[in-house]
Amino acid sequence: MIAFVMSGGGSRGALQAGAIFALREAGIVPDFVVGSSVGALNALHLACHGFEEAGLTRLRKTWEKVHKRNIFPSNPWFSAFRFLQGKDSLHGGTALRKFVTKQIPSEMKTFGDLLMPCYLTATDLRTQRLYLFGESADSEFLEAALASASIPVLHPPIPYQDLQLVDGGVLDNVPAEVAMDKGALEIWVLNVGYGGQRLQAAKGVQEIFSRTINVVLTDSLFKDLDRAMENRNVQLHHVHLSAFRDVSIMDFSRSKQMMEAGNQTARAYLVAPRPLSFPQPPPSEFVAPLRIPGAREWVSPSARHIVD
Repeated sequence: MIAFVMSGGGSRGALQAGAIFALREAGIVPDFVVGSSVGALNALHLACHGFEEAGLTRLRKTWEKVHKRNIFPSNPWFSAFRFLQGKDSLHGGTALRKFVTKQIPSEMKTFGDLLMPCYLTATDLRTQRLYLFGESADSEFLEAALASASIPVLHPPIPYQDLQLVDGGVLDNVPAEVAMDKGALEIWVLNVGYGGQRLQAAKGVQEIFSRTINVVLTDSLFKDLDRAMENRNVQLHHVHLSAFRDVSIMDFSRSKQMMEAGNQTARAYLVAPRPLSFPQPPPSEFVAPLRIPGAREWVSPSARHIVD
């Protein structure tokens, strides 16, 4: 089976969209998708609308029209006011919810309604654990997608059952192991995270905060890829979409250029693909599922600690 794994990276998710076009043109279509943060939104969009021309055209148009106010609506003064009031975030969650809801067909509510399996991750602030959504066909996906994309401090946590959920990228920005656990033998990681480049010094509160988030995602990225490369009988294609690395994760003004850059990068990779292969894995071990409808704690198959 083929899986697409899409990392987090804010506005850089447009690079993923461009890469997806190139993969589709090459005849590479996934059996299921996995996403974290903005990658979760791209994954959900594909699971809702499919990989045919109409679905991909809709994805392109969505990225062309997205604006910062759709994701981070507050002006600096209002954000400062929210901070002084002790709110949970600098921006409210209404704008993001409205934007995501508009991209979803009205007849689709649950993971079972989607055109293909879709797995999304989110981080629970109460237990400090990663949770996986998409295993229950009856579970609704909107809250899961919003939780996976809710950047801490910028967006409010999403309450779900007894959980307090934020961005899945905090704990697992490249959830490749989820794809392996679900049986994928060919995995395409569309990574829009930071790749180790030395950047110009950050200036201003917004840019410094954005860069800080990137640092967290970077640490998560390398740990996740290291885990994914241990004891696995899969081909893992790591397509690193590194263009526009100096652009803030909150800057959506260059989405068209990013899609083109992502398309070109993926095309270049496809000319000379460099998959990583690994041996057969041992049986996976997981903790017993918590009684949280629609979600279970995700414990890495390669993790050495098991939570009671």
